[in-house]
Amino acid sequence: MRSAGGNDDVSRGRILYHRALRARMAGSVGNERPAQAAEVSPRPGAPGFPRRAAILAAVTVLAVTGAVIWVMTASRGGAGPSPGATGSAKGGLSVPEPPWAIAGNGHREDTFTRGDPIRYAFDVSNSTGRTVSANVRFYVYWGIRDQQPVNISDIPFRVTIPPGRMVVRSPPASVPRDALPGTYTEQADIEDRADPADYTGQYGSFNIAGKMLLSVPYLTQPGTAQPDGKYDGPACVAMVLDSRPGPAQPTVSEVEGFIAASVPGQGASGTAQPVAGKDLEYALEHYGVAETAITQIPLDQQGLPQAQVTEIAIAIKQGSPVIVFTDGKDLPAGHTGSRSYTGHWLVVVGFGFDPANGTQVLVNDPDDTPGHGGMKGQPISIGTFEQAVTDTASAPAVQQEPNHIAGIIVAPPRSG
Repeated sequence: MRSAGGNDDVSRGRILYHRALRARMAGSVGNERPAQAAEVSPRPGAPGFPRRAAILAAVTVLAVTGAVIWVMTASRGGAGPSPGATGSAKGGLSVPEPPWAIAGNGHREDTFTRGDPIRYAFDVSNSTGRTVSANVRFYVYWGIRDQQPVNISDIPFRVTIPPGRMVVRSPPASVPRDALPGTYTEQADIEDRADPADYTGQYGSFNIAGKMLLSVPYLTQPGTAQPDGKYDGPACVAMVLDSRPGPAQPTVSEVEGFIAASVPGQGASGTAQPVAGKDLEYALEHYGVAETAITQIPLDQQGLPQAQVTEIAIAIKQGSPVIVFTDGKDLPAGHTGSRSYTGHWLVVVGFGFDPANGTQVLVNDPDDTPGHGGMKGQPISIGTFEQAVTDTASAPAVQQEPNHIAGIIVAPPRSG
């Protein structure tokens, strides 16, 4: 199997991004049309402020775990400039407020649907006392991790900024029809072409509505959840196998029996250590999934939990279900108030957006206790889900996944 941890090593960090910003802009806008590719207009007055509050509220959705989000800084007056992207000593250019998105009717909007026309905009203040020829870039990606497979826009262009405060709008664009539902980060950067040290940026957010749900059947575990993952792990394997064409579609009990008979230490009941991810991978391979189709998401890679959740989102967009190890006590429990177990395997089968709850992770939870699971694509708020992934790292040692595997991506079979 492969590890997805390497993707984190090459994901763009904010400081590295801005260190390379000038080179990227120069290379990307060299063949673009100049200022006419975008619109520059005087900054609107007070009517824009309620929408700014809505954007900041949406940004708050991104901070679902309460941790400091490394792609965004905040001040009492709102989000601050991009880390590593401060103005020059001369004062120069600044982006005083978060960028926003504009619908086809010309109005600011917080939520779009796939295929909608969209433009990106932000305020820029030019205190140089001269007209500035600037490189501008709008960069838009799912969640708060900048990774190419879930980006939906990368728009560079040049624009002329007179002294004062102006609004810059991108050329017309559209929301891709395969965009993953959820909250997106909108990154706006600007650079004075005559003074490359004068570059700055800002982050905002907006939402894309809808639901993306893979065709993975729901199966229930054959017994009450156990601390050793005796039932939920095999149930997840069976669900993934049943979503694939071909004769290798075993029952949950058959997968459970195979693991118990084939993996040392898993045949005895009441073992405290959960069924390991490698045991589930072994079962997947036994029933015909190629080793090259299985990729691990390490729990230990930098950026927990956003890095792991972004890897899951990339997999879902590419049509791959993900078996994920979670802390059961953090998962929805209905009227029971809490679950009586910690380590728990489930299958992520999609993502959606709900106006009341923001980005939602859609799961097949094999525990069909009322309020726990029992349905295909059960929605869980991304904050709750991320907490359930995070807490597996701090559970007692005997309750942790022994190889620190956060998830197992299973690529769909190749057609033809």
